Amino acid sequence: YALFEEKERAEVALQSIMDGVVTLDGAGRISYMNPVAQRLCNVQDVDVRTSDLAHIINFIDEDSGVRLPNPVEQVLQENNVVELPSHAAMTRHDGSTIPIEASAAPMRSDTGQVIGVVLVLQDVSQARRLTRQLSYQASHDALTGLYNRRMFEEHLQASLMHIREENRQHA
Repeated sequence: YALFEEKERAEVALQSIMDGVVTLDGAGRISYMNPVAQRLCNVQDVDVRTSDLAHIINFIDEDSGVRLPNPVEQVLQENNVVELPSHAAMTRHDGSTIPIEASAAPMRSDTGQVIGVVLVLQDVSQARRLTRQLSYQASHDALTGLYNRRMFEEHLQASLMHIREENRQHA
């Protein structure tokens, strides 16, 4: 009975966390997804249980679109915590992309053997949107939308450097 209560308490805690939490077995198959992870991945837990994570989501560099290594596979191979690089995003099976921060950590048995992986996903869409907006506002004139004086000076300095170092011409 105590084990059942402990399991129930753990599941309630996982369902209350604001980040997506996915647990996977030693073969990299999904064994649990909290509601936030289900929403982020656009799936139902019962539909994906025992599925390979790569069938549901893939990780890419948000800027270049280049596919990133699967952090779950990395954890299972390297036996260490893996964090996705900044500007990572995940693509879902429906083709949509969500900017995320993610980390994966090994789950170990009492003997220290890796028995699975915990993947934590955090939707950072709003934070990245605000960062892009602030960057744009810092480099553009609010009225005209053209580069502001600071950006003009940066481009001018880069052009002058090209003239000196690469023997280029600019007008």
